[in-house]
Amino acid sequence: MRAVKRWRQQEAELVGRRPQPLPFFSVTIVNFNGGSLLTESVRSVLASSVAVELLVADNGSTDGSLELLRRSVGSDARLHIIENHRNLGFAHACNLLLTQARGDYLLVLNPDALIQPDTLERMAKALQTRPDAGMAGCLIRNPDGSEQAGCRRAVPTPWRSLVRVLYLHRLFPHHPYFRGFVLTRKPLPSSPVPVEAISGAFMLVRREALEQVGPLDEGYFMHCEDLDWCMRFRQAGWQILFVPDVEVVHYKGTCSQGRPIFVEWHKHKGMVRFYRKFFRHQYPLPLMALVAVAVWTRFGLHVARALIQRMLPEVVRVETETTLAAKLAAASYRPVQLHTHPPVRPVDAVIPVTAGTAHSDCATATSYGLSSPLPKISSHASGETDRPAVLVTGATGFIGRRLVEALRERNKVVHALVRHGSRARRTTWSANTVIERHGDLDRPQTLDGMCAGVDTVFHLAGYSGPESDGATEDGHWQVTVEGTRVLLAQASKAGVRRFVFVSSVKAMGEVGEFCLDESSPTAPVSSYGRAKLEAERLVLEAGKQHGMLVCNLRLPLVYGRDNRGNIWRMIAAIDRGRFPPLPETGNRRSMLHVDDVIQALRLAAENSAAHGQTYIVTDDQVYSTYQIYVAVCKALGRPVPRWTIPIGLLRTMAKIGDVIGKIRGGSFVFDSGVLDKLTGSACYSCEKIKMELGYRPTRSLEDGLREMVDEYKRTERP
Repeated sequence: MRAVKRWRQQEAELVGRRPQPLPFFSVTIVNFNGGSLLTESVRSVLASSVAVELLVADNGSTDGSLELLRRSVGSDARLHIIENHRNLGFAHACNLLLTQARGDYLLVLNPDALIQPDTLERMAKALQTRPDAGMAGCLIRNPDGSEQAGCRRAVPTPWRSLVRVLYLHRLFPHHPYFRGFVLTRKPLPSSPVPVEAISGAFMLVRREALEQVGPLDEGYFMHCEDLDWCMRFRQAGWQILFVPDVEVVHYKGTCSQGRPIFVEWHKHKGMVRFYRKFFRHQYPLPLMALVAVAVWTRFGLHVARALIQRMLPEVVRVETETTLAAKLAAASYRPVQLHTHPPVRPVDAVIPVTAGTAHSDCATATSYGLSSPLPKISSHASGETDRPAVLVTGATGFIGRRLVEALRERNKVVHALVRHGSRARRTTWSANTVIERHGDLDRPQTLDGMCAGVDTVFHLAGYSGPESDGATEDGHWQVTVEGTRVLLAQASKAGVRRFVFVSSVKAMGEVGEFCLDESSPTAPVSSYGRAKLEAERLVLEAGKQHGMLVCNLRLPLVYGRDNRGNIWRMIAAIDRGRFPPLPETGNRRSMLHVDDVIQALRLAAENSAAHGQTYIVTDDQVYSTYQIYVAVCKALGRPVPRWTIPIGLLRTMAKIGDVIGKIRGGSFVFDSGVLDKLTGSACYSCEKIKMELGYRPTRSLEDGLREMVDEYKRTERP
């Protein structure tokens, strides 16, 4: 074995000195309900710069993904489809494809992974310099830009797994004996390096190595077969190469998200098989028994979590996956540039905003992302007259789209600040009705000249991201605060007359049972709220210094047609029987229909009394969570249950969630924080804007819910 390794090392040195011809690739994809992402993945492969054949095995999908694939690219001669008519499991179906593959290199690719045109070519060149490597993986990114756990890792031995399951690596983070097997927290290497294991989402295999090692172990139905393969490759003397400068995006869990318990069962069953197969003769029997107990205990916790998620309202979940619409919106994502730009959440994504949080438009309508130099644009671009134009940032978000509609109805010349290459929904305008200006709040140079020829700026855009880490704190500050600072400077330079900033009640915080007004002390508790408060200060200061008419609007939870936020998820959860009735706690929460947001924006821009002011905007009503629940039931035509979950039981479950989260070093799906969002108050008064600007809410919750339910029935129900 050592002689073989020395020969391969010497061969690698020779190969590195001479160019090698590009090989022929066989790409294999096993699909089960991959949705539209299957087609996107296939298209990304067929766009490769090297010669490929693509073999797709479908394990009895029922979501129409195979039919969509045939309609879209079925005529391409390089695509070969095998229908299994039932779910054979990943390993079995993949092996069927490998037996038919003709390539020099064989790529095992998940149906929810997207590659770049040069991915295969660059991976081949990396392997050609390392003849001792039989398999290679690359840097796999999540849709938010973070490195996906598993794309480079150590083998999860029984001891390493026990350390991870018991969270000993968190208790003793610097002790080498308690290190885990995930390497994502370590710095990326500067060049390809050997690792113990890579992810099954992207595994490029040399044919010579495959013929020696053999196919995947079909004893695994799904999960752990990739670890098994990596172990066998290394046992046969082959290195496993990790290539850090080649990146792909993987929308993890697309094919299994509808069956969490089924997936967890096979995942944990695979873990036990993996440990028994490779380690039963290396570890003492008591330790192996302890590992098995830990594995099945972990399985029980995951099942409990899945059941709780089914019982509890979806509106309080911390969502870690984007919706399918968001995944397709991100299909043009360029992972090779992710390390130089902050993570980008697709504009159409369902943003995890909990009940009573700030309006979702500032979360979805970010102008954040890649951008090109600003083109020279005049008001004549679409045959418009020389009348002053209006600039809307965040124009592709929920509120932004409605604002653009309203401005066009009033015959305004509308300029929309959007990030370059955005696939956000722009159904409300066309190229000859709205002038797009491309820029990025996080990159000041792209905003140069952004406000030229503009009379009024409606600044809606902001940073979206979970409230979980320091990077997010920096993201809110960089985009919301520094981006606003640059935009204000450009507005002043261009002589903009009016600047309206859409802020959030999160800039104030949530205090007790009393409704807050503009005179209440501000005490934001999140990085989002702190950034909004500082941006408000910058806006008011710019008004004093430069003579612009400036105004801040603080919005609560905004709902209405075409919004996929909290209320939409609540409607879906109640309709599907997944939202049990919570008790009436008498909590008080403020809300706002999007039509009344547009009214407030118009008043703030046109009324001189708004200059230098900050206003809270609501529908002038307060609602308890139970009242909202009842209103949704009535809009759906469903009877209101006669029972509710006792508040004592909810508190007990929340305490248990707190303990689990503390052990895990993170949050649990239901803990005291989630309970507070469900039963706590966030009440605000809109008396000031009513008195000073004549604002009058026009839409009621019942009316708005009927509108949303009608849309839900048209688009979501079978």
